[in-house]
Amino acid sequence: TIETIETTDEVMHAHTSRNEFSARYSEMTDEFYDPPPERVKFKGRANKQGSEGPLDEEKRLQWATAWAAHNRIGRSLYEAALVDGVASELARVPLGGSQYTKVHLKACLLNWLKFSNLRLRPDVQEETRAYAVAVAKIVRALYPKTWAVFEEHGLYGARLSRTERRLVQSVLETQ
Repeated sequence: TIETIETTDEVMHAHTSRNEFSARYSEMTDEFYDPPPERVKFKGRANKQGSEGPLDEEKRLQWATAWAAHNRIGRSLYEAALVDGVASELARVPLGGSQYTKVHLKACLLNWLKFSNLRLRPDVQEETRAYAVAVAKIVRALYPKTWAVFEEHGLYGARLSRTERRLVQSVLETQ
């Protein structure tokens, strides 16, 4: 009997380390994610974490411009606070969630493949999928044979249930 079953999250945490850049100790780079107007879409109906169908052009431009302006204002306040000698952990308060940061991630190859299998799907949020594409390019370059097997059997493969497998086998046996 199996007394302990590790979940995917537990396995991922056991074989992954993460070290994120801290704005408490260092100055943040002047880089933000400013969504382009064509990215501004309605909230998804079926996929609550996704988006679908663009807003009208005027609204898309309005929001994209407002967010970019917000990022620039937050950056100006951050820089002014640093010039005035405000502690960096407080100076970062006006920086929003679209502020880029740096992170060092370390994981085993299996976990990068699992991540890719989950995050390269078409129903994944566009920005998360873009990150997964970047990770996939690195993994593919470092481990081309493993990546080819992963694509064939994992990413583009299909799993059959026991019933489906029996059905396929019975069809093949009658051929």
